[in-house]
Amino acid sequence: MRLAIFVLLLAIIGCKSENKGPQEVIESKPLEISGNEIINYITYCNDRFDVCMIYPSNFSAQLEPANGDGRTFRNEIDSAEIVLYGYIDQTNQGLQPQLDLYKEFLEIENQNKIDNGYEILGKDLETGFIHKERIFIKPDTTAGKYTDGTPMNIIYSLQFTYPQEKDKKYKKYWSKMIEKLN
Repeated sequence: MRLAIFVLLLAIIGCKSENKGPQEVIESKPLEISGNEIINYITYCNDRFDVCMIYPSNFSAQLEPANGDGRTFRNEIDSAEIVLYGYIDQTNQGLQPQLDLYKEFLEIENQNKIDNGYEILGKDLETGFIHKERIFIKPDTTAGKYTDGTPMNIIYSLQFTYPQEKDKKYKKYWSKMIEKLN
């Protein structure tokens, strides 16, 4: 009986080590006092697209999708949401299709060019929430190659939406999140 349990345990451990899918790393940082809240910033890293960011501890991580393309974090009290994801630019069209899509759901107030991308500020047409986003593109040799032989691009997006009345509070959070975004 003990031998059977030992063999079963070895089989389970062996199966666990075979999982080579996307991994994530979550690491906490020192506490910070912001208004009436004590905030601990947490690092989230997505292995599939090799991107990391920090987010405030008063946001809870939602289940990661099966494809491992990113993660959503929610603050239920304020109805605020942070989303970080990536995807492979299969058609090599760059950021323009994504920028065109914003016109369907955002009233864009500001769109600034940054290195390899844009920072967007707008208002969600459906909810009236503030929408902040940093979208950028990078070549990735592990994602494959286009027909011309150049590495495929990965498009990354960090989105932050929240009610307008929470703008003062969340501006500080946004500054910290984009500061550590890689």
